[in-house]
Amino acid sequence: MMKQEVYYPEKVNIIIDLLTYINVEKTNQLKELPKYKNFAKWLKDNGVIYPAVDYPVAFGKHGYLIGMAAKQDIPPQKAFLFVPQKLMINEVVVRNSKISHIINKHPKIFKHHQDAEYLILIVFVWHELLKGEESFWYHYFQIINQSDLPMLWTEEEIAELQDQVMQKDILEYRAEYDNEMELVFSTFIKEGYQEFYPGLGDHEQEEHIIACYHKAYLSVVTRCFGWGLPQTSMIPFADCINHHNVDSTYELIHEEYHQDILNDESSRMGPIEYYTSSKIEGDYTDFFQTQSSQDSNQSSDQNQIEEQISEERKYQSLIRRQGWPKRTQNHMDKMFRRKQTFQLALSEFKESKTKEIWDVEYITTSDEEDNDTEEEEEESSSESETDQTQISDIKSQHSAVGQGHSKNLQKPKKKQGQPKDVVYQLIDQNQSLSKRDLQARLLKLKWWKESHKKFNQDNELYDVDEDFSWWSYYDEKVYYAMGAKFKTYYQKGDQLFNCYGLRTNRFLLINYGFCLRNNKYNSLGFKVFINYKPPVEHETPKNKKVNPETHNSDDDSDNSEEEEEIEEKATSRHQKIIRLKNDKLCEELLQYLRSNMIYTEQFRDSEHLLASSPIDAIFETHIITVAISLLANMLQNKYPTSIQHDKKLLEKVDDNYRLKIALIHRINQKEIIDNQIKLLTILNRIVNRVNQGMDLKTAYCLKVEDAGERTDADIVRNRVKLRKYLREFSHNQSVLKQQKKQKLLDEEQEQLQKQAFESQKQQE
Repeated sequence: MMKQEVYYPEKVNIIIDLLTYINVEKTNQLKELPKYKNFAKWLKDNGVIYPAVDYPVAFGKHGYLIGMAAKQDIPPQKAFLFVPQKLMINEVVVRNSKISHIINKHPKIFKHHQDAEYLILIVFVWHELLKGEESFWYHYFQIINQSDLPMLWTEEEIAELQDQVMQKDILEYRAEYDNEMELVFSTFIKEGYQEFYPGLGDHEQEEHIIACYHKAYLSVVTRCFGWGLPQTSMIPFADCINHHNVDSTYELIHEEYHQDILNDESSRMGPIEYYTSSKIEGDYTDFFQTQSSQDSNQSSDQNQIEEQISEERKYQSLIRRQGWPKRTQNHMDKMFRRKQTFQLALSEFKESKTKEIWDVEYITTSDEEDNDTEEEEEESSSESETDQTQISDIKSQHSAVGQGHSKNLQKPKKKQGQPKDVVYQLIDQNQSLSKRDLQARLLKLKWWKESHKKFNQDNELYDVDEDFSWWSYYDEKVYYAMGAKFKTYYQKGDQLFNCYGLRTNRFLLINYGFCLRNNKYNSLGFKVFINYKPPVEHETPKNKKVNPETHNSDDDSDNSEEEEEIEEKATSRHQKIIRLKNDKLCEELLQYLRSNMIYTEQFRDSEHLLASSPIDAIFETHIITVAISLLANMLQNKYPTSIQHDKKLLEKVDDNYRLKIALIHRINQKEIIDNQIKLLTILNRIVNRVNQGMDLKTAYCLKVEDAGERTDADIVRNRVKLRKYLREFSHNQSVLKQQKKQKLLDEEQEQLQKQAFESQKQQE
């Protein structure tokens, strides 16, 4: 169901088939199934409100994907689903249930265990599942489709991912599941909890007991909501919405407090903590209309917004309307500027003496970020999120929020004594370099702040950590509300989505059992490190610098186990996670390579080089060539099949879901590396042209055909991606020229002074 694209807000029908095509026949069949009819009645009887939502709806050619569709246009900031909190399952519910004494008696499992908050919910859902139709949530449990997590795959199916680190993660996930289940089962059998878990310990009922636990586990770890809520919770019906990279929002709203949300603070009946800016900006008219009358008292502002969406298609006419919330206007403005940037003509730069590619009004957004970065760098098991790619001889390479709240989405504990970034460790070996590099980083920070201030000056702060002191689980007037946010807009018939977080495909696949073909938050992480043992302190004179060149650990094969362990710990302090994004130049990789190469014999005597920023054309050509070689070797040696082979195979795969998901994952990973190589190839050609005497603007305005550039639009698009690098290079080149010019003047002045001194001496 494709519709013409509009400027703003951003429509959600992004990918055909699964996301946009409604299988009418399969949808009608689903609606006739007793379990969906019973579920709909259960929702209605318990006060769930969703007048703008159609469910169940079957999406895709075969109708395999079951989700929600919009029954009417849904603009930004409009909530479309409201669930009374009496339907939610969280720790408060469990601790007030018949199994509360079990939870309280075993703090080792339900308080101190790393997954305690999930295990509490798992054993409760397990208990309720065993109750069958007597459970209050019976009709909800009946419509839950279990996620196909990779931990359930065979070894052969896991191998199709072509991701050794991910394979390791999956096996660890499976082992963790087995260990937790064994812990719960052994404890419950020993304590004799058969009254609450009938059949537990009975071999004849073992299969049923395990199946119920398994369903409880998968339901909790893949369907829980956490961020922005007072407690991790399962929310019936809200968890039936599928994930995509959209702006989505959810709030806990109070039926009475919210009625006067537009009043002055002095005349509001609720606690001040309730009235957050996101609640004030949100549109909850569907909730209050249903509570009073159907579609009769819609606000004039909301009518105005919907008329604008249906009748107006130009950005300027949308942005001027007073009906849009301020933050929606800001996000729309950013997106419009980004789109305008890619439509600029190359001639605008060629014909201007002053306009440069880094002057464009391109605003970096969350598209260039993801939630996984910090966790990878902080978790003690960070290897599990990264490829362990060792650069053992760097010198020779140049020749060669829940939904958004998954089981592994908790904030990791910070490690004590985090080692300093390896790049800065290397830089600090040379005091002069360290000083120069710090100045370069400060300048980059200054530029970033200027850009951020220019494009974000009107943005308001998010309510990141809401104060829930107003909240009580026993208040029946509290509802969970889900809606569109900022730039997301749904037209009638579009699939509705929630965003589980800015997550990579690795994360989504391991924790939820799916990945996206065009995931703008996807990335590829790999580990680099210097394989050397730092000298022991008493063996190194205080003024002696540690040689940061790479060292082959095989040379120390005669070491004892204890020495090897010490060496391994020392080596691990000199490693770094490099993350590649699909359409973004990886500056971290270049910085890492510079910090190594700057100490090699070829460049160690250069007094102007930097590690954090490009300055010298010859040095940069060397660095970029090494980077291309490193990534090309990774692409060739890491994967047994090519991108072309995988794409052809993907076209043929139809009913094999696991193989299809594996192909999507490995194609995306290879494309990230391939696109990074293309960007580096373009950059290498530009820097080479400068090295041959061409001015920088002329150099970057020319095509690089072997990197796939065919049109002026290709050039503009790729130069925008390189804009930060080119700006730094231009600035540093100018500074370097001034320094060289000043050095010549100083030398001439010194020579003149010397000649004058000699002349005076002769006269005397």
